Amino acid sequence: MADTLFTNVRVFDGGGEAPFTGDVLVQGNKISRVVKAGFGQSSAPVLGARIIDGAGAFLMPGMIEAHTHFSWNDQPTLDAIQRMPPEEHILWCSEVAKKYLDMGWTSCVGAAAAKPRLDVVIRNAINDGTIVGPRYLAASQEITVPGGLGDTTAPHLPQHEFAFGAIVSGAEEMRRCVRMFAKYGVDSIKINLSGESITGMPSEMSQFTSEEVRVCVEESKAWGKRVSAHARSSWAVKECIKQGIEVIYHASFTDAEALDMLEANKLKHHVAPGLAWLINTCHHASQWGLTPEVTRKMGYHRELEAAIESMKAMRRRHSNLARGRLRLCMDAAWHQRERPGVLRQVRRYEQHGGIVVSHCLGRADDDDGQADRLHSRRLPCRHLARGWRPARRHHRIARQGPHLVGDERWCLPPRAAGRRWPTGAQRCTTQCDPLELRSTPWPQPSLPT
Repeated sequence: MADTLFTNVRVFDGGGEAPFTGDVLVQGNKISRVVKAGFGQSSAPVLGARIIDGAGAFLMPGMIEAHTHFSWNDQPTLDAIQRMPPEEHILWCSEVAKKYLDMGWTSCVGAAAAKPRLDVVIRNAINDGTIVGPRYLAASQEITVPGGLGDTTAPHLPQHEFAFGAIVSGAEEMRRCVRMFAKYGVDSIKINLSGESITGMPSEMSQFTSEEVRVCVEESKAWGKRVSAHARSSWAVKECIKQGIEVIYHASFTDAEALDMLEANKLKHHVAPGLAWLINTCHHASQWGLTPEVTRKMGYHRELEAAIESMKAMRRRHSNLARGRLRLCMDAAWHQRERPGVLRQVRRYEQHGGIVVSHCLGRADDDDGQADRLHSRRLPCRHLARGWRPARRHHRIARQGPHLVGDERWCLPPRAAGRRWPTGAQRCTTQCDPLELRSTPWPQPSLPT
């Protein structure tokens, strides 16, 4: 890969200090040098490096996404998502991967795939340069139980191939399932510990036995795989901590015991709440039949209130800790049936002060209500809370993301540096200042209608 030297840029390095004018040297896929310099001045040229004069543009690390589903394909149900033929589905995933990179996400963590090997194939194609996309950690299908979240089989079609998730019953079936996904080459194993109200299984309901969960984690660790969990219920959150599940998605309902356990194990777990899914489902899904009246009966409004309180509690515990942190990753999720609108969602989210630099891996969590600011004109005032300043959010993104990815370096996507500074990095190189995001939106590329 060719070396590239960026000169005359305003550098935001995520280390805690204010942006400064300087130069950044990228060697291969690693940001190897960041130096301060006066505007108009540049450091000594590097032999063989291509020089790009940033002319005072703002430069920051690429964003990292914590909860990614490349294979969710604009369908109204889990069953419909899974039924897309494999050939079309892989093409869909490749296009979504490119869109993520085009919008500035240079690393993504898979949170589940709709078919056993979709994530693996896309990850491999990105790595070898076949397609363009961010660095990616491939996930398994969601592991579930008969009748649980992800079991979409019909009584007359009980074959597991018709299910959205991977269905197991008992410890040994769990062991076999994990081994199968390890054989396929996934980076992480996803397990559904709680329900999802829109599917008919309440979010507070839990579906696995502790023994099944223990075997899942034990076998995953034996194969060197990380475990993540769909965990909306308080029991599910506590089970994640007891069993050593590193990535906790949602954590909507947390009692005092769950919060105490999270705080006591603050360096071992990442929490990615996904408030935007709840906000959109409660307040912006009427055109799909999910009116506020319907979603209130489903329990989503109560869950949104509970999730906000949970995030506030985690924030308070974080701010009171002198060392170590509850690692919060804010999820800029969108309604699954509005996938063509995801880029618009990201745009609006950023313009209203939310940190989309969030459904990003390890990201700064504005989740104590800041996420709601996207829809502040329509949400009751009680949902709004004082969020983190843009600079603090961006510091958290840059600092926490690599921990979740497992790479402490600033990284570019594979092969991107050899081709050009990746589109995502261009997205993060802009003449306006993201730290003033509330009043100045970032320049936007043309988006599909």
